[in-house]
Amino acid sequence: TRQQDGIIGEFILSFPALAGQSYAIEDSTDLETWQVLEQGITGEGGNVAKSYPATASLRFFRLRRE
Repeated sequence: TRQQDGIIGEFILSFPALAGQSYAIEDSTDLETWQVLEQGITGEGGNVAKSYPATASLRFFRLRRE
């Protein structure tokens, strides 16, 4: 989300989640080393939206089914 001063304050990651399926969200600054941000996200058959602070100038996210 971009703030009034133009700085990006947070990232919003949205994805369709299957009912009963569990997901994990990971991040990386180099696409080689990944850290778990959140795990055990259980789908209910609709979209899930999660927000994370913008802490680095370059940041990648990935979603993984558990």
